[in-house]
Amino acid sequence: MPKGDQDHRCVAMPVPVLPRRCHQRVDLLLGQVFARAQRAVLCPLRHDCSVLDGPGILRLAQRRAAVMDAAAPSDGGLAAIVGLRRPTLEPILARHAVSIAIVDDVDSFVVGGRRTALQAACQEAAARGAKRTVTLPVAVPSHTPLLRQATEQFRAVLREASPRLPSAGYRLLSGIDGDTIYDMETGIDKLARQISTTIDWAACLESCRSAGAETALELGPGTALSHMASALFRDGRVRAVEEFRTLAGLRTWLQRAMG
Repeated sequence: MPKGDQDHRCVAMPVPVLPRRCHQRVDLLLGQVFARAQRAVLCPLRHDCSVLDGPGILRLAQRRAAVMDAAAPSDGGLAAIVGLRRPTLEPILARHAVSIAIVDDVDSFVVGGRRTALQAACQEAAARGAKRTVTLPVAVPSHTPLLRQATEQFRAVLREASPRLPSAGYRLLSGIDGDTIYDMETGIDKLARQISTTIDWAACLESCRSAGAETALELGPGTALSHMASALFRDGRVRAVEEFRTLAGLRTWLQRAMG
């Protein structure tokens, strides 16, 4: 979307694919490559706003998973820590060689590292007043320096895939910082770096707020992203595809939510 244009009525938090009739006025794209909490700059919602076509993004997702699996330590993982602000949490993580993987809110984080280090960091965080700590069922410490080798490999894979910017009228956001992507070289670099760099989901949501987004749809899998985004939108204006039993129900909600 050109700078200064504030007519962003809907933000999509995807994996594909919905019927073409469902994609009216989707102006902000927050991508995800077939893995929860792994935000990307890829979105095959429809031809004129896609960075890659459907088969292309599937191939890229497979290669991304392969380089991440190869680079991940055998004892890696992720955990969630809620209730501590970053200045309090970061020294705890540093003592245990654990990194922030995802910033969900000012006091809500996903952290990554080796399992024994994660357990120790969670225990100390709880002792320091964290409201909740939980080890996640994830074996790959995504978005941490432990996957730096995968970043370098995936950057080459991305260049080979030759992604393109969406057409005018769509804004592409980076998962690392919520900034708008205006050239594909920057997009490729940030998408590769986010494998081993903190994802600032809170910044992405703030970018949506600043752009005037009014409605959000999480294309899945799951409902985690829409729950995180609920504070940004009025009641009933943020949903997840997984919440609907039929495509007809989803179409009806989209038509009502988007006028």
